Amino acid sequence: MAVQKLLESLRLLLRLYRELIDLGWKKKDQVIGNRLNDLTETLAKESRVLKQLAEAETARVQAVLAFQRELGLQENPEAKLAELAEWMTDPAGKTELLHLMDDIGRAAGELRELNERNQKLVRQALGMVEAQLDLFAGVPEEEAVYRAPTRGAAEPKRSGLFDVWA
Repeated sequence: MAVQKLLESLRLLLRLYRELIDLGWKKKDQVIGNRLNDLTETLAKESRVLKQLAEAETARVQAVLAFQRELGLQENPEAKLAELAEWMTDPAGKTELLHLMDDIGRAAGELRELNERNQKLVRQALGMVEAQLDLFAGVPEEEAVYRAPTRGAAEPKRSGLFDVWA
């Protein structure tokens, strides 16, 4: 019984990781296509899946503890799945556990790489926006004249296109 709960919790974790991977690919396309409204929607979905993932992780820990109790082992919520597989007597369950463990590891690695790639894309997009702002509004210029510290910091001046109409 505890073995089935453990396997179910792992299946759910794998499904949620795969869902996050799908959302990550969507985010990549949306950042590249500058579709901010779609990106906002995807981020909201991702937030919901992350909340489900946290709940699934809690269920996985409970399933691990129940499995350990059922076998009379010392309870360890941080037990590795490979260690648990050693204690399994059902060969089909053991095989599925090992496959799920591998699949979850691969999915987590893919998700990590995808998130790193998306972070780089977002940084590049922000750099382009900043460069465009500097092009239109001009680079902020600081006064070369000394100001007493009591007078406060000088506000940077922009000499660009938009300053003409200001």
